[in-house]
Amino acid sequence: MILVLADDLSGAAECAAVARAHGLSAEVQTEPDPSAEADVVAVDTDTRSLPPAAAAERVGAAAGAMLAARPALVFKKADSVLRGPVLAEVAAVCRAAGSARAVLAPANPGRGRCVRGGRYFVGGVPLDETPFARDPEYPARTACVRSLLSERSAGCVLGAVTVPDVTAASDLDAAAAGCGAGDLPAGGAEFFAALLRARFALAAAAAADPVPPAAGPVLWVRGSAFPSAEVECAAAVVTVGADWSWAAGSARHALAAFGLVMLVPAARRCDGRAPAARLAILAAAAAAVLRSARVDRLLLDGGATAGAVVRAAGWPRLAVGARAGVLVTLRDVRGRSPEVLVKPGSYPWPAGAVRHAGAVAELIR
Repeated sequence: MILVLADDLSGAAECAAVARAHGLSAEVQTEPDPSAEADVVAVDTDTRSLPPAAAAERVGAAAGAMLAARPALVFKKADSVLRGPVLAEVAAVCRAAGSARAVLAPANPGRGRCVRGGRYFVGGVPLDETPFARDPEYPARTACVRSLLSERSAGCVLGAVTVPDVTAASDLDAAAAGCGAGDLPAGGAEFFAALLRARFALAAAAAADPVPPAAGPVLWVRGSAFPSAEVECAAAVVTVGADWSWAAGSARHALAAFGLVMLVPAARRCDGRAPAARLAILAAAAAAVLRSARVDRLLLDGGATAGAVVRAAGWPRLAVGARAGVLVTLRDVRGRSPEVLVKPGSYPWPAGAVRHAGAVAELIR
């Protein structure tokens, strides 16, 4: 087994999809289960929004449970732009795995996310000059990687954590080659792919799998804080406030009438609730719709949203299917879920989707 520990579900799904593209079977878990038979198990610890100490405790416990399976490789998936208590989590996994050093390569140069001179750039723009500067939970006040790591994991120091400059895939290959057997590799999905090439001589498939049109009704749950124009694609948009049962009923009727419904949380200014509370209400509404209406495809936008909905629906283990760009397809291993498509909230939709609403509608209908 190869073990991936991710701080949200979209990160776990992203690495699992990378594994599948390299010819490996893969599974995503929301509850650590070392008995899984998949080649790669990606565990969502749901720790990105936790305080550093609590995140370290939870990810350390998950690592300890999964190490019983004696994985051939342990990889700590981190957010590509270092949101969350990354340093605290990496240190916790190092302790659990007995690793003396960590190699942290969060950059995804294939998507324009690079580290150069110790500073983070997105599309050539310093991180603190991008929309990530306005992230509601982890605003990027600097592009300095060391500062980002330190301020988001108060009380932790870089110590034996190496963060290489990465501006191209060849830099990731070099980092993977230099990551020794006693080191903990951590970072983004492209670094995970480089490790699969370096450690196991695996090659990825040339092209992403196509995602065919859905056969029936589509439920779209969007909890990401990042602005988006895709809402124009939904035939009906239902805002979920305190009375989530009303919202679930409205969504159920809209599905029957239109076949495509988007659930979104009430804005903070409308209900005054904390983000976690609004997300829990959104997930409860989505789970109620899934129990009471036909849904052929469930589209989850944002890692925290995806994790909350999957947990509320009661799907602790998900098999990985097709991938198209940043979209990853999952299904409950017991066959109790519709087709689930997960997308990280900070990435755009596949080419043309935002500018041409019909492209998304064609993909998910």
